[in-house]
Amino acid sequence: MAVSSLYETFTKRSRLDIACGADDQSSAFAVWHYNEAIRLLRTTTDRALILFVCVLFICVELLRKNSKDAVEHCRHGINILNEVRSESDFIKNHVQPAIQNLSIVPYLYGADPHSFPTLGKPAPATKYNFRNISEAHQSLVCVLVRVVRFARCLTEPRLEPGRNGPDPGTEWTQQDIVEDMDAWLEGLRHFTGYIYVPAGHEERDICRLLEMRWTVGKVMLLTSRSNNERAYDEHIDKFRTIVELAVPAAAAATASSGKRKPGYGTERHPLELGFTSLLAFVVMKCRIFELRLAAWKLMNKLHRPNDNIWSEDVTIVLGRRIMELEHHVNLDDMKLDDDDDISEMGEGDPALVQKERIVNFSANFANTEFPKRNVRFNFLLKEGQSKEYVVEDDWISVKSRPKTQLLEEESEWTWKGHC
Repeated sequence: MAVSSLYETFTKRSRLDIACGADDQSSAFAVWHYNEAIRLLRTTTDRALILFVCVLFICVELLRKNSKDAVEHCRHGINILNEVRSESDFIKNHVQPAIQNLSIVPYLYGADPHSFPTLGKPAPATKYNFRNISEAHQSLVCVLVRVVRFARCLTEPRLEPGRNGPDPGTEWTQQDIVEDMDAWLEGLRHFTGYIYVPAGHEERDICRLLEMRWTVGKVMLLTSRSNNERAYDEHIDKFRTIVELAVPAAAAATASSGKRKPGYGTERHPLELGFTSLLAFVVMKCRIFELRLAAWKLMNKLHRPNDNIWSEDVTIVLGRRIMELEHHVNLDDMKLDDDDDISEMGEGDPALVQKERIVNFSANFANTEFPKRNVRFNFLLKEGQSKEYVVEDDWISVKSRPKTQLLEEESEWTWKGHC
């Protein structure tokens, strides 16, 4: 009941069709059922039930924008799952895949890999033989968790020059993960080329989405040891691949916009990150203007706030502002065509010097009147050739959530850690 109520509010908020104050009653309803579920759970010893409810608790806290408790519920679920010795079919087929899918969430909110548990031990690089798309998805989640943990173990050397990250151990070495990632991609292409050729556009979109996530993870992994933003310039081909994969998905979404059901074919995972976060990675880290602009326009086309928890208007506004600041342009003064030839983009050397590149950012959501909210972005840039950084503030007005949702909140986002 709590998840249902919160998700209804979540979808209504994205459409901006609820009046101010209309959330108070539904929020109280959801919190009451949430607390009641916690009370009832204290008396049970059924590990399968506890794990199942733990998944729901994680979803509740994500919908409530309470990242701290979502991370703790995820920690609790992973610890219990690691302790369960005899797996029931219910745990194996339903609970474990769900927790596995959510196990990457804590790292998006800054969880320390030295203290946060892993779900089992990392499997060595091997040959992947997928029987269905679901298996490919679950295997990729495990690989990407390794990528993010590895990146976090390096403690962001780009932001702390001269400080070396701790040795993550042989099982987390970069080359080992690279081999694992390459084996996964080979398995996916063998599956889609010889075992099962996706027929419908929704299935094809899922396969494209998986390959896009793999590509973002590969760039993250290969740039994780660098202390210079120019490291991303070596991966223009991968940025172009991400955009090329998103183009047919956007075309299919446009062609069937009046017929589509909510989501892009994974109705069982409404909190999937979707296309937007992956394209945002291109917008923020690729310094070829035409290519990142194409990615930004695709973000708008594939923006589905009803289904993807990351598809907030602020993400699109942020990507636009970063492009304008780094390239010294105003997109309002430009004619934005949809006839982009992706194949011809990114052949030249990015002209941006290091000091013009935004390394990191934070966002402060101010308490303002509905339906607009002011967001203060703090952009971190390198100061010339020195090891010091400077912070530039920028206030931007964004289409808002309902007034009752506009609480003062601070959040640190490091796009290097998102996949």
